[in-house]
Amino acid sequence: MDLSSSKKPTDAEDILTEFDSDSEPEQTQESEYKPAETRPEPEPAEPAEPAEPEEPAEPAEPEEPEEPAEPAEPEEPAEPAEPEEPEEPAEPAEPAEPAEPAEPAEPAEPAEPAEPAEPAEPTEPQSEEMNPEHGVVFIGSKPVTVYAVETMTKLSTSSMVTLKARGKKIAQAVDVSQMILKRMGSAGCVISDVRISSETLLSDDDKQRKVSLMEIDISKD
Repeated sequence: MDLSSSKKPTDAEDILTEFDSDSEPEQTQESEYKPAETRPEPEPAEPAEPAEPEEPAEPAEPEEPEEPAEPAEPEEPAEPAEPEEPEEPAEPAEPAEPAEPAEPAEPAEPAEPAEPAEPAEPTEPQSEEMNPEHGVVFIGSKPVTVYAVETMTKLSTSSMVTLKARGKKIAQAVDVSQMILKRMGSAGCVISDVRISSETLLSDDDKQRKVSLMEIDISKD
């Protein structure tokens, strides 16, 4: 049994070798007449091997939790602002009083004619100066006391002195006479005569005007 089984394959191999040797010259002859060899059909691609499943990624280590931030200190509450005092209501403006109607302007009074300038005090006539019993004092713009002293000086050497004044100076002549009576009344001085007259004088505007003239005689007993 064992021998028969070992010979069988040997016979088969011999047959195959013979067949191959017989077939080779035929193939060479056929190849001489063929224009070109035909391309062998591509072998079907072998199915791709299934990809190996990837290994699951290792789970990431959990991050350490951050320490909680310290809570901020609560801010102190701001003090409430004091309520503003309500403004007092403005007092209503008093109605303006109606303007009084302007009074009609009074007509200007006509200007009084300027009094003529008083002429310079006339020099005393030589006849009166030579007469020791009669003196003359002309009242001008000097103070009253000056004329009173002058009059009393002349009364000491004369029995009578005449005060002469024109225009506005007449009042000053009266004051001089009253002052002399107060001071020398006990000595016997009196007003013996008063005369009022007028004179025509030439004013600054070259017009003749009348001016009052007063003479007061003061005598000593």
